Amino acid sequence: MQVRNINKWSDKMRSPLVAIYTEKGLQNMWNQWCDAVTNIQKKRGRHLQKLFGTHKMPHSNFTWKQGSNAS
Repeated sequence: MQVRNINKWSDKMRSPLVAIYTEKGLQNMWNQWCDAVTNIQKKRGRHLQKLFGTHKMPHSNFTWKQGSNAS
């Protein structure tokens, strides 16, 4: 999953976080966050889709459409 790789982030976004957490620490924390969101989506995805409907994520090509099974 490409979103997990913090090296794909812009320097503007990544650098301040690496300064705080170190690159390894940030990558580990981000992996845990991705796992948590994935688990929530799998368990409660339909509920969240009904609640939020269709949303375009800012600065992303990702769109979560109501009724879809986006991952």
